[in-house]
Amino acid sequence: MFISRTCWYAAALVVACALSMAIGYAVVRTATEDPAQLLARAQAHRAEGDEIRGLSKQLAQLTSEYLDRIRARSPETEASFQSWLSNDFKPALKELERRMLASKSNEKPLAALLGAVQRVAAMAEQPDRSNLRIVATDDVLEATTQAEAYLAPSIDGNEPDADGSTDE
Repeated sequence: MFISRTCWYAAALVVACALSMAIGYAVVRTATEDPAQLLARAQAHRAEGDEIRGLSKQLAQLTSEYLDRIRARSPETEASFQSWLSNDFKPALKELERRMLASKSNEKPLAALLGAVQRVAAMAEQPDRSNLRIVATDDVLEATTQAEAYLAPSIDGNEPDADGSTDE
């Protein structure tokens, strides 16, 4: 099929104009963005990151403490373990879950952390099942890894979008 030079020229002109408009828009948008808004957005992201990191760290600490106590558990210490489990561990886990549900942070890392909290709660309900400990520990490791991966772009100044992805 033969396409005339005029059609090729018109198509190239349209593409070039669209490209120059897109570049111009990006330059003007970047040049006119308010530095105060940039700073406020960076501070909000940093606060969100601190909250997610704190929740992730607390979940890892609770899980670690549970695993330490379950390893040290013996028939002689069973009563103190059960007491700690019902009076300290489960309420702390419920409070952590409540804080996660109340958080306004990005849903992607929080969803992973909430899933891990639910696995840890299931593990605490049946302390004799070692397979639940393995699953819960794996979920906690995965959730904390996802939370850190979400926070990692903030180190180089590239903030994640609402879905957790970055512009790169």
